[in-house]
Amino acid sequence: MGRYDGSQRCQHIARQGLEEGADTVVITLAFVPRSGVNIHFINRFGDDYIDNTLGYLSKRNTYYLLSEHKLEELEDARMSDMLTDEKEKMLGKLFTDEERKEFGIEINHI
Repeated sequence: MGRYDGSQRCQHIARQGLEEGADTVVITLAFVPRSGVNIHFINRFGDDYIDNTLGYLSKRNTYYLLSEHKLEELEDARMSDMLTDEKEKMLGKLFTDEERKEFGIEINHI
């Protein structure tokens, strides 16, 4: 279990964790009870996956690994753009453009 930050900036918190010694930034599809499905960034330290955004709240979440990235891969990465790209990619897998339009599904829904 990680620290609780509670912000909407998991991508930056995970990047900071990488700078402070995490092995990787892990991009996940997170199922959060009473909140829904989100693209969420966490860290891996050895064999442990740590969520320093949701902290104690992460105990009830289910995470599915999408990708992992080491520091050298992210040196020049804009973390907010990376989050947006992952959200668009996942929405493209789940819904057609017509479904997104018909049901009003937007990037902030994931």
